[in-house]
Amino acid sequence: MAFKPGIDLKIRALGSAVTCWWNRQRSTPTYQIWESRLKTRELVFFLTALVIMGPLLGPGQILTLDSPLALNFNLAEYFSWSTDGAESVFAATHNSAPIAAVLRGFELLLPFQVVEKMWLVLLLFLCAVGASRLPYLEESGRFYAGFFYLVNPFTYIRFVSGQWGMLGAYALIPFAVTSFFRLLEEPSRKQIAIFVLLLTLISHLQIHGLALALLVVGSLYVANCAIRPESFRRSLPAVLWSGGLFLLVNSFWIVRFMMSGGGVTKNMPVGELGYFSAFPAIDVISLRGAWFSGAFVDISNLVPVWWVLFLPLMVLAVYGSISMWENQRLRWLVLGIALAGVIGMVMAAAPGIKFVNGLFTLLWEEIPLYRGFRDTHKFVALLALAYAYLGAFGLQTLVEKVKLDATSPRWAPLAASGVFIVLTAIYAMPIFGVWGRVKPTNYPDDW
Repeated sequence: MAFKPGIDLKIRALGSAVTCWWNRQRSTPTYQIWESRLKTRELVFFLTALVIMGPLLGPGQILTLDSPLALNFNLAEYFSWSTDGAESVFAATHNSAPIAAVLRGFELLLPFQVVEKMWLVLLLFLCAVGASRLPYLEESGRFYAGFFYLVNPFTYIRFVSGQWGMLGAYALIPFAVTSFFRLLEEPSRKQIAIFVLLLTLISHLQIHGLALALLVVGSLYVANCAIRPESFRRSLPAVLWSGGLFLLVNSFWIVRFMMSGGGVTKNMPVGELGYFSAFPAIDVISLRGAWFSGAFVDISNLVPVWWVLFLPLMVLAVYGSISMWENQRLRWLVLGIALAGVIGMVMAAAPGIKFVNGLFTLLWEEIPLYRGFRDTHKFVALLALAYAYLGAFGLQTLVEKVKLDATSPRWAPLAASGVFIVLTAIYAMPIFGVWGRVKPTNYPDDW
């Protein structure tokens, strides 16, 4: 496409100006420090993902409880609509066929066992990266948020049990939260597109993940409208456009699920609510308590007084909540994240509490969407997000106060960060190498 000479010169001049500005920014000490810290942080996250994989990086494929259902490799039937996966026990990960197709493409170049391990390292890495980029976090807060969101009992139990679709959705939820935050702050077509893309990816990893993501962004939007009612009119069009675009882009699978009539949930008697519920409440609050966790090593098996490790982490999150609430500009954000965490805790633990069990039994019987979760521990993902984010803000506030204290030694801020990182690592130590409970093997020939 040709431009007039005058216009062409202006475009070239503008391009040169932008290039010069970018080069100046890159040459400034502030940018170089930020870039260096970003690379260091993400390198640590990548190395942590490798340590978590541990012996699973050895030869062979990884076979765990739900790993055969982690992705839908039945590509032909998915794209031809000849499958009943939308109404079977495979419904939760039925949409993952496009992702499986991408992995099949990599399999043309590498053995599947290598592709599988690369996929798992990527999911673990994204858990940390997404949480570290949540809004208003800095330095120590970013590192803590990423590390905690990756290294905790919820991530461990989903990883070791082979629920990698859930793990992938969990990894992308912080990205969606950050995107929605930007959408509310500066509505634009670009932000709408990014937000819809992230929700679409989450829905293709696992349907449950989409519901969890919508619970978080819904809580944030309610809090935003309650604390900042003036932003409602400005943000509403972008929110509505996002919803409409999501329905349009995802109509392919949404129509299919609607046509299935919720067949999978019709075969779930109410007795399954008690069997698959997370319990007891204290374990749920501490990000543990999945119905199948007894099959794997838990921190309580290794450290009888495990709560001594967890209590400081929970107190840090409470401190972060208070610190954010004191900043009037951040009140809507802390309210939204805390609300999502409380919803996750209640939805996960309440079915196992006798005096409120009747209400959740009614929900199970009358609302197929709730029944479709079956394993209520999935809601703990929201609590893990709240602990990671609020704890990170609490830590960076604490570190800043230590820095401003003239009587504190220079190493005090680093020591404060190190204490909470070490506590997190010890509290979730079964995740590293999955404590030898899973080893690479070969799938049976008839699989």
